Amino acid sequence: MSTTSWRGQIYQALAAIDCAGQSKYVAKQAQDWKPGQAIDGLYSFGYKNTVFDRAITFTNWLREEYPQVRLFREVDREMTAEYLGKKSETCTPDTLRTLLTTLKKLQEGLWAMNWITEDIVPAEWIIAGHNPPRGPYAHEEATVIGPWVDGRRPEYGQALRFILSSGARIDETLLDHLARHRAGMDRAHNAIQIDEHRARQTER
Repeated sequence: MSTTSWRGQIYQALAAIDCAGQSKYVAKQAQDWKPGQAIDGLYSFGYKNTVFDRAITFTNWLREEYPQVRLFREVDREMTAEYLGKKSETCTPDTLRTLLTTLKKLQEGLWAMNWITEDIVPAEWIIAGHNPPRGPYAHEEATVIGPWVDGRRPEYGQALRFILSSGARIDETLLDHLARHRAGMDRAHNAIQIDEHRARQTER
C-alpha cells in the first residue's frame, strides 16, 4: 500500500470502483441484480463524494480512538461496530442507514484494492425504526407550497389543505395520497365538504 494517509487510502479505494459515466442499468443486468441488493461500483460523482465524506469522518474517529491504527487492513469489524454504536446515539435511523451503506461501499473499494482480507463492516448490523415526522408546515411554508400545488391540479390543492390541517408534511403523506386512484381524491374532498358542513351547522 503505497499511500498511507487515510485520505489517500480512501481516494484510491473509491477510484478502484469508480464507474461514473457507465450505465447503471447495464451493470444491473451484468450483475444479475435483484431488488434490495447493492450494485457493485460507484455510478455518480455525487454519491462518490458522499461516500468519501463519510469515510473521512470514520477515519477521523479512528485517528482519535485508535491512533496506532494507520491502515485499513488494521481495522476490524469490532472497531466499525463501536463507531456505528456511537453514531447511533446521536443519528436518526435513516442517517445511520446511509452511513452503513457508505461504509460498505468503502469496503467494496478496499476489497478491489486487495487492502483487506476480511470485511471491516459488520454484516449483521441491524438498524431499526425510521425518522419521526418533522411536524406541521410553518405558515410561510404552506403559503408558498399551496399555490404551486393548486396550479398543478385543483384537487391536489384540496388534498394539500386536508393534509396541512392534520399537521403532516407533504413529502410524508401527500405523495402517497396522490398515488391513489382519483376516487381516493374524491373521498378526501367529500370528507372536507362534510366537515365544513358540520362546522357551519355547529356555528348556527
